[in-house]
Amino acid sequence: MSIKSFILFSILTVAVLSCNESQIKPDESLVEAVSGIWQGMIPCADCPGIEYKLELKSDQTYVEQSIYMGEDTEPFVKKDRWEISKDSIITLTKERSGMKYFKFTGETIRMLDAQKHPIISELAEFYILERKTSNN
Repeated sequence: MSIKSFILFSILTVAVLSCNESQIKPDESLVEAVSGIWQGMIPCADCPGIEYKLELKSDQTYVEQSIYMGEDTEPFVKKDRWEISKDSIITLTKERSGMKYFKFTGETIRMLDAQKHPIISELAEFYILERKTSNN
């Protein structure tokens, strides 16, 4: 490889990596906008529903709590990190069970499937979480 080719290759590599980096990192205002407590009742295959609460902290850590209604069990709690892309897709990092995705709409967050698509079913409306306010 000639010196010119090497320099051109290096410049292109840095340019591509810079573009990818700017697409991945959202601005801080988006992180602040989505931070807060989100909750809803999501469907459950073998119980009346799952009381689901997700706290997205501004330091990009989260606390996820699931309470299976009608069952005498302790809440399931998971903690880890989250990130949000410029297209408002929230990704929860999960050490043992992969990832979980949501779409931030400004007023709500909607659970997505493993391919980051909206869940389409007759129960789709139950996969929407609302921001918890001080009144509820």
